[in-house]
Amino acid sequence: MSIGQGVGAAQGSLALSAPGSAAPILYTSVDAPGTARAVQTWRVFFADRGVEAQCPKAGTKPEFAGQSAVLAFETEAACPLATRMGLDLSGLKDARDEAHVLTVRLWNGRPLMLVVGKTAAGADAGAAQLLSKVACNITTAGSWTVVCEPLEALRQPFLRGREATLCPTGRVLGPGSLVNYENWDKPRLERYLRYLVQSGVVQRHWGREACPQGRWYRDPALV
Repeated sequence: MSIGQGVGAAQGSLALSAPGSAAPILYTSVDAPGTARAVQTWRVFFADRGVEAQCPKAGTKPEFAGQSAVLAFETEAACPLATRMGLDLSGLKDARDEAHVLTVRLWNGRPLMLVVGKTAAGADAGAAQLLSKVACNITTAGSWTVVCEPLEALRQPFLRGREATLCPTGRVLGPGSLVNYENWDKPRLERYLRYLVQSGVVQRHWGREACPQGRWYRDPALV
């Protein structure tokens, strides 16, 4: 079953995934922590809906079989798909690292969501932004379709300093309280870190003296 315009989508919107449709493709033009996070964000999004997205090796030539929707994450320095499409990336020239161009359109008969970041950090920021643009339409029969409206935008964070500090104030609730992050397991800590990144935080401070597991936050794949 192919998807595109229609298939449970509102007029003009693009259908990215639906039960029985071809699995979406998550493509990235460069192997970097930021683009890897972008792919992981969307891989989990689809997995939560029972869909196993296709994830070709980073940096491969952007050739896609069938009519699957494509979610692509590129950088200004490595953007073969954007170049092929003739996208205007001039807005990224003097932009900050997290700036990105977002494009959602029907391309070669398939839905395409393309993020071109100034750097891999920009691709990551754009991937998080796109999460706010999709909707999951549920029918009365219990079926569903993930859709997105067409989009063309250049985005750039307007605040240079965005910091978050996590403190163990939950200790006042007693030992074992899950309000205190010292009692979280590693997967929960990692999810919270990704949440902060997707919320726009660029600097994260963790009290090593207050958190013996502080070494987890030094993982370059997470920060």
